[in-house]
Amino acid sequence: MYAIALSFSATVPYVVFFAIPFFFFKYFVDKYNLSFVYNSNIVGVGALKGSIIPLAVMIVFLLQALNYAILAGKMKTG
Repeated sequence: MYAIALSFSATVPYVVFFAIPFFFFKYFVDKYNLSFVYNSNIVGVGALKGSIIPLAVMIVFLLQALNYAILAGKMKTG
C-alpha cells in the first residue's frame, strides 16, 4: 500500500488525501493489535531489517524513475 500510494501520488496528487487517513488509522490499529491482541514475547534479532531496507530503497528508486518519466514526457510535449 505504501508503494502504491507513493507512486500514484506523483501522478495524481489527490491520492495523498486518501492515503494519509488510511495510514494514520492503520498505525493505531496495528499498535493496538501488537500491544493487546498479539501480546507475546517475540525475539526478532533484527532478521526483518535485512529485507525491509532493500525494499524501501527499491520503492524510492521506483518513485524517482516514475517522476523522471513524467518529467521527460512533459518536456517532449511542451
